[in-house]
Amino acid sequence: MSLKEQAIKGTVWTIIQQWANKFVSLITFTLLARLLQPESFGLIALSGTFLAFIQLFLDQGFTTAIIQRKDLEREHLDTAFFTNVFIAIFMTAITLISAEVVADFFREPNLAPVIRWLSLSFLISSLNGVQTAIFQKKLDFKLLAIFSLISTFVSALVGITMAFMGFGVWSLVAQQLIGGSTSSIVLWSASDWRPKFSFSFKHFQDLFSFGINIVGINILSFLVNRGDNLLIGYFLGSIALGYYDLAYRLLLTVTSLFVGVISSTAMPIFSSIQDDLPKLRKVLYEFVELTNTVAFPIFLGMSVLAPELIMVIFGDQWKASIPVIQILSIAGLLYGGFYFNSPLMIAMGKADWKLKLDIYRTFVYCTSFLIGVKWGVIGVSIAFVASAYLGSSWVTVLLIQKLLKFEMFLYLSKFFYPSFNSIIMVCSILITKNLLLKAPVTDSISLFIYILIGSITYLLSLYLFSNALFLNVTRVIKRFSL
Repeated sequence: MSLKEQAIKGTVWTIIQQWANKFVSLITFTLLARLLQPESFGLIALSGTFLAFIQLFLDQGFTTAIIQRKDLEREHLDTAFFTNVFIAIFMTAITLISAEVVADFFREPNLAPVIRWLSLSFLISSLNGVQTAIFQKKLDFKLLAIFSLISTFVSALVGITMAFMGFGVWSLVAQQLIGGSTSSIVLWSASDWRPKFSFSFKHFQDLFSFGINIVGINILSFLVNRGDNLLIGYFLGSIALGYYDLAYRLLLTVTSLFVGVISSTAMPIFSSIQDDLPKLRKVLYEFVELTNTVAFPIFLGMSVLAPELIMVIFGDQWKASIPVIQILSIAGLLYGGFYFNSPLMIAMGKADWKLKLDIYRTFVYCTSFLIGVKWGVIGVSIAFVASAYLGSSWVTVLLIQKLLKFEMFLYLSKFFYPSFNSIIMVCSILITKNLLLKAPVTDSISLFIYILIGSITYLLSLYLFSNALFLNVTRVIKRFSL
């Protein structure tokens, strides 16, 4: 099978996985949001922030190193596996001991038992890393999609059932633990690789020399992606964090659905053609154009329709999340064009570039969050968007241009038509909103009408003003459907 066919097949199965997973997750999240209070989500977000930091040191970047490496030996896999397991045991012990200290720091006494139980996820995830990397390296996304669907469905069933029974925040805890455990069981049942009890210091150094940059990158990414949660949790409390977390989760869910389906296959594909610059440029242009065409109307539409989305999907108790979603969705526009820059750098062996870039990004984001938190969750949301646009995006593009030696005008042209057609779509939605302002229709019907009008307008605008792009997207969709 050619690389192109592998890429298409991998993307198709990634789409199936992402869409089915996120559909189930969105339904689950919606039900849980109606059954539980914002404080429960705030506690999970706080514990998740602490545990995510500990998780950074678990994998040591070995999973990424396994995918990126051309010449992979069995000793690499055995060494990576047992390193992950031993570190997971150590990290679990540290977390159990420090849970009370963390709870006291955030002035949330209910946080300690949640952290202790969720620390078991370290042991679970340590069993999955190498197995997942093997499937990804072989571009075997079909099995990964099936496994992910099984674990998502099982964990959703457990979480919803417990929430109906009145278990509160423990519904969310059980959902995470059951999901990870199920994933481990199905991964191991399908894989033919089993670790041998051996450890090679030479192969450890080989993986570590590449992986240490990934660890550094992940630490800095943590500060960028979780720094807002830390500050909101510390200064504003778990309830405010619950409102912010809902908006941020919705942003991530939509990103995974409409951008992640393509970007998740980018790293293995970029790695396989890392020595062919012309082909890399061509693939990057296609990825950017396709994701922008999808991302721009989705995120602009989310921003405009946030009031209706929140009221219809999550209910009145989440009204405070509306302005947060409206603001954060603006940052989502960057994901289409810039989502591929990090995997591209890593695939070409430039993890140190990514590390230096993330040092800069971390400084910009954390400084902005510290300033923005004075104005509550709205201030943090604005800080997030400002940092994304003014602090890091332009630097990333310059680095990728240096790496691939592409024409800047040609690269930026991939943003023009998606943004132009999306603005036309937004105008049509706003006009429709104004016309229906006094009409006796429910929020659900209004939301359906807005989405219908916006979708038709965007597709029509794409066809009329960007026909070449329209035909290209159509060809890609037809290719996926075969």
